[in-house]
Amino acid sequence: MLFVWADAQVADGENIYARDLGLKTILDAEVASNNALINASGTIINPGSYDNYMTVYGSDVSGSVAVAAGTFHAIVKALGL
Repeated sequence: MLFVWADAQVADGENIYARDLGLKTILDAEVASNNALINASGTIINPGSYDNYMTVYGSDVSGSVAVAAGTFHAIVKALGL
């Protein structure tokens, strides 16, 4: 098992592959925005499969209605092999 993290510029709806993080597979992951006004999350597609990926989502909550965040800086943490 390896735990890796990266400070990266990501976009809403972007896919981050296991190979992008130096892993063969992603088992668990977390995304945290560096901006308090952006809620960030990630969904792992096919957990444990070889060279699977995580889709990143971000919502800008600075106004009265949440909208897609576009591009934002985030900390991406992943646990994998």
